[in-house]
Amino acid sequence: MESLVVGDIDGLKDNQGTLTLFTNSRGGIIDDLIVNKTNEGYLYVVSNAGCADKDLPLMMVCHIGTCL
Repeated sequence: MESLVVGDIDGLKDNQGTLTLFTNSRGGIIDDLIVNKTNEGYLYVVSNAGCADKDLPLMMVCHIGTCL
């Protein structure tokens, strides 16, 4: 997630969140979203429902290690 957004996700404390931006490889803004770090070892991401068609594939591609 750190490679996708401008926020300091690694620096979040447990159960803390931040408003951040998805960016492309040139630093352009794709979308805004909220990322929360849980105390259970995972991130909870809230993105705009109207942008799910572009946000979810971007997260999935980066999850498998081939970020744009």
